[in-house]
Amino acid sequence: MGRRPKDPWFTDDGKPILRNWLYKNSPEGDFLYDFRIRGKHFKGSTGERKEEVARAWIADFHRRMKDLAFGKAEPSAPTLVKLWEAWDERKASSVSASHRRWMRGVIHQHTYEFLNLPADQLTTDAVDDLRARYLAKEGKGFKKNGAKKPDDKDHVVRRHSEGGWNKVLTQLRALVGWGAETGRLKAVPFKARKLPVSQTSKGVLWPEQVRPFLAAVDTIRKEREKDLFPHAGIAARLMLGLGLRENEALHAEWDRVDWRRQLFIVAESASTGKKVKDRTIREIPIPSWLLTYLAQWHNDQKKPSRGLLLIARNGKAHGEGSTKKMVQVGARALKIERLTPHGLRRTFATGLWEIGTPLGQIAQMMGHEDPMITFKRYIIERPKEQAEALEKLGKLMDLEETGPSGAVRAGNLATNPQTVPTVGTVTPK
Repeated sequence: MGRRPKDPWFTDDGKPILRNWLYKNSPEGDFLYDFRIRGKHFKGSTGERKEEVARAWIADFHRRMKDLAFGKAEPSAPTLVKLWEAWDERKASSVSASHRRWMRGVIHQHTYEFLNLPADQLTTDAVDDLRARYLAKEGKGFKKNGAKKPDDKDHVVRRHSEGGWNKVLTQLRALVGWGAETGRLKAVPFKARKLPVSQTSKGVLWPEQVRPFLAAVDTIRKEREKDLFPHAGIAARLMLGLGLRENEALHAEWDRVDWRRQLFIVAESASTGKKVKDRTIREIPIPSWLLTYLAQWHNDQKKPSRGLLLIARNGKAHGEGSTKKMVQVGARALKIERLTPHGLRRTFATGLWEIGTPLGQIAQMMGHEDPMITFKRYIIERPKEQAEALEKLGKLMDLEETGPSGAVRAGNLATNPQTVPTVGTVTPK
């Protein structure tokens, strides 16, 4: 075997070498910078792993810091659209495509009046005015006018919500915050808080509903023609049995299934490059029922050693939102409202909680650093259990089932419908 070529960024004993203000702590890590101008020390990370991109970044950053140090005229702040273009170019290799699309929509659709103005003019007053205009405008939808085809549906035009504004504000903070971190802005020019949002009930499958739900989902592949998602049953079982997110299930690969240890490894997809949201590699035990199901699917696919579990007709991974119609079919069969693909992940956490699994273990399998995120957002308590708890509390307090007039115990209203009063006919004495 030939001798391994020497890494230009490290000595033979592994120490980093500083070259033109740049160095690395590890071969796989980001490029770091270290330089001094008039006694002032600048040291940090470029946030880049490609050498040519890091060199361009440090050249621009060093020039701007040198101009400041020698008292030259400080360059004006970039416009909002230029700031977004720089962010989009820099983050192309590190953030998801959906995140970049969402940032583009926020900048061009909701802050279009600030596009050609310096980003430091996005003050607190300007953001407050922007919020008022956002909440007064109408959201996505189609008005009921003009000729429609027989198959067209009527869409209701609705106003923007407080939750939508919170998402817009989050993206604005991220953009101008990045501008302040990279020296393009002196500081974040505005201070604004998110609006309080009333939480709606979230759809969830109870454990006893999972089997009929999967039976309804399996009919998609067997009975429906021109189906856009023939792998509905497999994706649903991955999401219900392992608590995977939709993109984690759609980008799952065969080499992530450890058949010997019966583990599924959640990590960045090697074939598609899809990153994991929490950026961590986690190992989830595969239950026996799911292992048997995957083994059969593995045999049907002629036992591949690598590649995607679910391959679309175009030979690539299924796109985002592919499981939405699948969940709607199952929810319609069980008459469940507000059930989404992410609700299957909630079903996973709620089921583990009901059988007494420690909260820390549930959070670890779901990839949450803070177990309270799992408890607040993913674990749903049954209304029936809450009602039973209140009944037990009433018995513990020795409260009698009597009316305001002190009548003799009439028995449980649920077992004696005759005792249920009609609204507006009973007046307390």
